[in-house]
Amino acid sequence: MPRRNPAISNCRRQRAFTLIEMIIVMVIIGILFAVVGIFIVGPVQAYYSGSVRAELTDVAANAVERISRELHMALPNSVRVLVSGGTSALEFIPTTDGGRYATESGDKLDFTAIDTSFDVLGPAVSIATGQSIVVYNLGQGIVGSDAYAGNNRRTFSGATGSYANVAITSAAALPASDFAPPYRFFVVSQPVSYVCAGGSLTRYTGYGFLVSQSISPGGGGGVVASNVTSCGFTYDASAIATRTGLATVALSISRTLPNGTAETVSLYHAIHVDNLP
Repeated sequence: MPRRNPAISNCRRQRAFTLIEMIIVMVIIGILFAVVGIFIVGPVQAYYSGSVRAELTDVAANAVERISRELHMALPNSVRVLVSGGTSALEFIPTTDGGRYATESGDKLDFTAIDTSFDVLGPAVSIATGQSIVVYNLGQGIVGSDAYAGNNRRTFSGATGSYANVAITSAAALPASDFAPPYRFFVVSQPVSYVCAGGSLTRYTGYGFLVSQSISPGGGGGVVASNVTSCGFTYDASAIATRTGLATVALSISRTLPNGTAETVSLYHAIHVDNLP
């Protein structure tokens, strides 16, 4: 029977790992992973939180900027706010153009009889089919000067285009109180409402002119911001001066991170509104 070479057997034994050695290696690897995790998990979570915060800031800033931009083009004295329970709504009538109407010569705008057309002083104005003309709007509840009620609002009766003479549909004379400086008229579209409800900020339009403001105006709605945890509007028609109003928007948006914490962004914005009729 051949004898084994002791040197070869000793070499083979040296190549193997014992159970204790494997356990020690596993423990060392576990310690290394734990140490690495301490230095990596924190920065990774901070980076993710920062990314979410930046995204929420963009959403909130875009929503507030959109409201601000539209309010700057709102019909004077048309901004109104309604708060009911946990729901807040901001409504206004957007303008797209405007000018001055003739009062002394040409096709003058007559306030003493039914008038269906008038000349524009200065450059022609752009009007689309279905839009309306509003003269001397003083606000909700003002007799003869409330565009929502329609007593100083008339529907444009022409086709989309630019006009130096504006044709309107009228069944009654405009209120005599409208004949006052600065003799301006505005081209308006249907009202717009921003409503905070159910964790969303939604923009509504196409529901027509409502005499009284509604929390649920109807029409077509588009979500401007979701994950809204807090939202509110205020409006002071005489905060700065007689012809200037101040609207405010407060908006908070949150998102829960994978680690269970919540990231929240809050914005507050004040908007000056021109109310010179």
